[in-house]
Amino acid sequence: MLEKSSKVVFIPLNSQGRKGRVLHTYQSFFAFLHNRDIAENGGVFVTRVRSLASLAPKGNLVRAGADLSKMNPAMVAPTGGMVGSGAMGRGPRDRDIGTTVMVVKGAHKGYAGTIKDTNGPIARVELRTGNKVITIEKEKLYRR
Repeated sequence: MLEKSSKVVFIPLNSQGRKGRVLHTYQSFFAFLHNRDIAENGGVFVTRVRSLASLAPKGNLVRAGADLSKMNPAMVAPTGGMVGSGAMGRGPRDRDIGTTVMVVKGAHKGYAGTIKDTNGPIARVELRTGNKVITIEKEKLYRR
C-alpha cells in the first residue's frame, strides 16, 4: 500500500534505483517523490506507481494466508434482530434534524428555520429568509 510520507525506492529498467519519500499520488497512477540528495526541481521527481517498491519492513505487509473474512460485512453472520428489521441506518443521526425552530437569542433573533445538522450543543440551521445556513448553539433555539 502506497501512502503519503512512506519511503519507497524507484526501480527503473535501465538505471540504479532512486530512493525518496512520497509527497503525493495522482489518481493512483503517478507518485511525486522527494529526495534531498537530488538537486534538480528541489529534489522532487515524478514516477509511475507501478515502478515503486516499498522500503518498509516486510512484517507490515498483509500475509497471503491471513483470514480477512472477519472484516467483510457480507460474510459475517448477522448478530441478533429479525431479518429486515432495518433498525440500523434509518433516519437522521439526531432527532432534532429536520425540526422547525425559531432563533430566540443572538444576531438572528426572530428568524425561523430548519435544523440541517447537529454536532453536540451546536446546530446548523437553514433560515427561511434568504435561504442562509447559520451555525448556532441549540440553547438559542426554540422548537415550534
